[in-house]
Amino acid sequence: MSKLLEKYQEQYNPYVKFIDSYRKASNAASGSEVDSNANVENKNITTLQGELNKKEIIGTNRTLMIEKLTELYGEETAKEYIRQLEAHEIYKHDETSIMPYTYGAQEVVNVKYCGRIYTVALERLYEICTETEELVDKVNNVWIKYPNNMYIEDKDGFTKVERLIKKQRHRNLVRVKTAFSNDIIVTDNHPMIVCDNINNTICAAEALNEKQYRCSSKMTFGNIDFINTKELLECGHMAYNSLDHGFIAHTSNNALWYAYPNTIKIDRELGYFIGFFIGDGGFNISNDSIDIAQKDSTILYKIADILLTHFNSPSNINYLTQEERYKLIISNPLVYMFLRNYLKIKPKAQFKTLPENIFEFNRDFAIGIIEGLIDSDGTIGNNGEYSIRISEITKVQRAAIVNALGITTGCTTQQTKFGCNEKIKQKYQLFGVSFRDNTDIIFNKSYKSSKARPILKGKKSSFDEWQTITDVKNLDNEPFLNTNEYIYDITTESHTFVCNGLWVHNCVSITMYPFLFDGLTNIGGLSTAPNNLDSFCGSFVNLVFAIASQFAGAVSTPEFLMYMDYFIRKEYGDDYYLKPDSIVSAIGRKRTIHSVIHDKFSQVVYSLNQPAAARNFQSVN
Repeated sequence: MSKLLEKYQEQYNPYVKFIDSYRKASNAASGSEVDSNANVENKNITTLQGELNKKEIIGTNRTLMIEKLTELYGEETAKEYIRQLEAHEIYKHDETSIMPYTYGAQEVVNVKYCGRIYTVALERLYEICTETEELVDKVNNVWIKYPNNMYIEDKDGFTKVERLIKKQRHRNLVRVKTAFSNDIIVTDNHPMIVCDNINNTICAAEALNEKQYRCSSKMTFGNIDFINTKELLECGHMAYNSLDHGFIAHTSNNALWYAYPNTIKIDRELGYFIGFFIGDGGFNISNDSIDIAQKDSTILYKIADILLTHFNSPSNINYLTQEERYKLIISNPLVYMFLRNYLKIKPKAQFKTLPENIFEFNRDFAIGIIEGLIDSDGTIGNNGEYSIRISEITKVQRAAIVNALGITTGCTTQQTKFGCNEKIKQKYQLFGVSFRDNTDIIFNKSYKSSKARPILKGKKSSFDEWQTITDVKNLDNEPFLNTNEYIYDITTESHTFVCNGLWVHNCVSITMYPFLFDGLTNIGGLSTAPNNLDSFCGSFVNLVFAIASQFAGAVSTPEFLMYMDYFIRKEYGDDYYLKPDSIVSAIGRKRTIHSVIHDKFSQVVYSLNQPAAARNFQSVN
């Protein structure tokens, strides 16, 4: 026997022996070493492939359960759980699958919803959705919303959002990062798409050196050039009197009156103020004011001029002797409300975000924001590379803006140093976002750009291509995740979407609501909407098989019993459950309401237990 053969036999002979044993087995159940009660009747090469690695997957799932049970309840509870499983006192459904998955709360998406455009974290998207939430799992604290008229950015455009899911964080999270520094936080068992076939996935924790698809931005900037001041006054709940050329407004205590123009100009200069404030500004909630501190007063005078021009707002600039720096104070409630209420910028540096509706405004406004970020929290290297120190959410939002401008971005995690050996004093995680301007020097109005050496052009942006996954980091002990109590997921019409600039998988589930109105026509079938109990049950079976044939994971149809009840009531009245023995048919044999319902439900159950070739000859139930 050759040494090469011995090498492979030592590791893989158990699998070879299993193939031979499975081939000789009388049926698929007896041929299975584990999960022998699986609903698989056919024994062929497809079912064999599905059986080969079941033991390893079960072992992986049990290891994870032992770790979590030991952490929460102690080793004895974990031992008892495994004993009951091995003794078949309990049965854990689908131990051979590693498919449940979700995303971190701060992952960012681009969404169109009810006529508005948002670039927001998943956590914020769930808040924005105004549809009623439903508690679907009390044990695991799982909530669902079914949004109307919501579309999310996808690989080739936008896809309809079927539902939003929020649930208690229950697994470790990992950060998956690509060669171009796009990254995404997901649960460790999240299936990452590694080729154009969305069913060809690999577990996130094992995705190192695999590929992820980096998408070009489909976002374009809007045409908002002015904001009606009246809208801002009402947004800030300020009382006002209209004038020919503006407004006189006052706060609730009537202490001070302010004069404002009719409109606020949305331009590059105002964007600069917004960007700089996000980087170095702060809110004074007690008196509706804001402040910005700098050692160099030049930028503060520039910002004061912007505020005077746009809001008719005076500012105070004071020198703080002990701190050896200047502070700009803006005690104007309209400016405060513009930032807090209209642009939704949160207080405290780690929670600040860029304007969530940034793509509704014009392109110059976005450029100004980036210039303000450069001058507040940025540096410019000798090679012409811009670097901005920034928090998690803002990192991805800012990347979305710069990518929409056609510029490639990179990202690094900041540990102890940034720029010129500056110590990071913050207790929260920071990220360095970097890029090389490959356009016509669009950031040349920043103060630091004017003082820097000649800016070198960057390379052409690389979008719409597969990028190697260069790092997979476990985030279990990261302090910035402690506040993220929930994790999130999105179900889309295409079953994919773009998150943090990467093409990602969604969970597979369906709502039966469209089925009631359109039957199977929306998914390529010929059956129209069901109109009685017979057609409902028959079409429902076809619906489940049609959906299940496209996915490897489970397919959930939680509304079945509710809708079946509707068709029963439609035929036999609202009180059908009070008269189960009533005769409803005498053709051939006597049938009661009870027997009809029993037969129809049996039809559905037996049909869904038929083997499906597209699912390794397992049933779809």
